[in-house]
Amino acid sequence: MMLALSGQEILHIWETGQGRHPIDQALIILASAFPEMSWDALARLSIGQRDSNLLTVRAHTFGSRLVALATCLQCREQAECMLDLAAMGLVPGITAKSMAADSLFADTANELQQMSVDGYELHFRLPNSQDLAAIANNQDVGSARNRLVQCCIVQACYDGLPVAMEELPDPVIESVTAQMIERDPLAEIQLALTCPVCGHHWQSMFDIVTFLWHEISMEAKRLLREVHILAQAYGWSEGDILSMSAARRQLYIEMVT
Repeated sequence: MMLALSGQEILHIWETGQGRHPIDQALIILASAFPEMSWDALARLSIGQRDSNLLTVRAHTFGSRLVALATCLQCREQAECMLDLAAMGLVPGITAKSMAADSLFADTANELQQMSVDGYELHFRLPNSQDLAAIANNQDVGSARNRLVQCCIVQACYDGLPVAMEELPDPVIESVTAQMIERDPLAEIQLALTCPVCGHHWQSMFDIVTFLWHEISMEAKRLLREVHILAQAYGWSEGDILSMSAARRQLYIEMVT
């Protein structure tokens, strides 16, 4: 059962994930938070499941309230956005029931989804981290989208006859893409923002992977500075310092600085 990430875990995540692709960084965070889950099992989570669990890790470790920076699309002013993930329904209430393994890791990513569009019958699954890794080096957005959808379509038929994935028309690909987002809603988190300067309203994507990785990096560097100060002052080991509560460590910092 995951609780807040400890100082040792934050440093391990930061050190292990330095320079890695964000897809790997997301899985490194989850692997540390949920050590009972295998890497492959985490990689098979749908993107919405993955990000939902990252939001839960964030809420446990840093709280459900956060401050993000956004640039207004109209006046280009940069403003702080105060968000409460719990109030927005992006993380569940933090209870033993909500943290149960069956609710966090229900295997919906590999459940076959079905839809009909323009005479096509399609069976597909929701995209996961393995699928994102397969298109990570594709620089063309449209091509990457098509490849991602094709990776997730298990079967396609038209008038009862099988159709090759590469022969699916663009409108069908677009319909499947829309259904994937609808059926895995946290895969794309859109925030409704209002500029405090000019009052402009717009939608902005919230990327929990990038945001949480930045927070973990900043926290790791802060912890290392505290270790340096206390080790230099008292000769304690890194392990001894990190095993202290944050409040106790801060008191020692105040006494030597």
